[in-house]
Amino acid sequence: MTNEFINFDLISRENWKEFHQQTQPPLTAEELESIKSLNDNISIQDVIEVYLPLISLIQIYKNSQENLSFSKGIFLKKEASKRPFIIGISGSVAVGKSTTSRLLQLLLARTFKDSKVEMVTTDGFIYPNEVLIEKNILDRKGFPESYNMELLLNFLDTVKNGMTAHIPVYSHEVYDIIPDQKQTIEAPDFLIVEGINVFQNQKTNVFI
Repeated sequence: MTNEFINFDLISRENWKEFHQQTQPPLTAEELESIKSLNDNISIQDVIEVYLPLISLIQIYKNSQENLSFSKGIFLKKEASKRPFIIGISGSVAVGKSTTSRLLQLLLARTFKDSKVEMVTTDGFIYPNEVLIEKNILDRKGFPESYNMELLLNFLDTVKNGMTAHIPVYSHEVYDIIPDQKQTIEAPDFLIVEGINVFQNQKTNVFI
């Protein structure tokens, strides 16, 4: 029988919290409350025991990425270009993706004070309603086929290569893409991409 976790480390919360010694989180209970989505249950203790060790691990990965880029530049005799560290947050509906993403954004910004931390959601990559109607999939809105995955991949490629990207903005008030309005992502140090479909296409794993 195949062990589905063979390539992962299983770590208990008790052990995980020991990987970070800081006991004072860089945010207040009021700030945490303000970024929580409705019905999400998360406490300051969760921030200390779960999220702060995660921030430390992210720092290790980012340092590794930068060292590799620097060494590669020396090998190729070219200046290493600045590339963002991209974090994908995925999961089923109503599991806390938005709260997790906003909390990570705040913690990264507070921990790495000179770094630019941006966040986008995959809502902006849903086809406009008129396109969904043309494709006869309006009733499938939110399902994988309702997303413009080519646009998402192009966005990730653009940002990963250090270029400025402009992406559509989705409104939860009108339930549609807002015409002529774009979110601009320019040279972030960290980019958080949040959405139910972040990993549905294996090609996104090249960037995240």
